[in-house]
Amino acid sequence: VIPDYNTRLQRIFAEYSTDDLLKEAIQIFRGRDRMTGQEFKALRKAAGYTQQALGDMIGTSRRNIAKYESGDINLSQIEVKTAIKLAAILNIPIEKFAESAP
Repeated sequence: VIPDYNTRLQRIFAEYSTDDLLKEAIQIFRGRDRMTGQEFKALRKAAGYTQQALGDMIGTSRRNIAKYESGDINLSQIEVKTAIKLAAILNIPIEKFAESAP
């Protein structure tokens, strides 16, 4: 799984400059439905990752993963780079990390 994840991330970052990537992410994030912490937890478990393993893969702590799942940290408030990594690892659209439309 990790080589596929690394390859996908390399492609994403190779195709876009940081500015383009951020602009694209902002456009994607506008007016989209986001997932809940419980949905995130179900996806993590379905992918076969522990909180610790997923945290290690994206460069955060197991505690932060637990906070994402419990809703203590809103998934729409995480850094764009973290959302991109999670979307690649869990094979889900990045839109799932977007803020809900008002």
